[in-house]
Amino acid sequence: MVKSAYVRCCQPYCSRSCTFFRQRRDQLIARLAAEWELDTPPQGSKISLRKHLERVWKATGKKPAKLQTLDNTHFPEELSYIYQWFAEFYSGQPFSYVELQAWCQLTGRILDPIEVDIIRWLTIIRENPSQR
Repeated sequence: MVKSAYVRCCQPYCSRSCTFFRQRRDQLIARLAAEWELDTPPQGSKISLRKHLERVWKATGKKPAKLQTLDNTHFPEELSYIYQWFAEFYSGQPFSYVELQAWCQLTGRILDPIEVDIIRWLTIIRENPSQR
């Protein structure tokens, strides 16, 4: 079985490790929400918001605030493994904890509750742009 970095790096139930993971979780969610927002076409458009903003930047020479915000949003490398797991597991459809548990059993992964929480938040934000 593959144990998570949370188990390998931190003592469970330690307030400092929980704070560390909560901070990194918030950074990961903010970064991915910003990425996903930019990858979504505005209503009535066939190209992404990112492409629109890049064209504005090229035409005006001034970087739009949303692109600047993305540059200032940190992607926590410490949690990149959770994003990789999310990308591997998430099919674009809502899922249950039972399905996540089955995926864990099939892949030999052992997720800690905080990692499950991060995957759940990523799913909510990915499925509901209004939550961003």
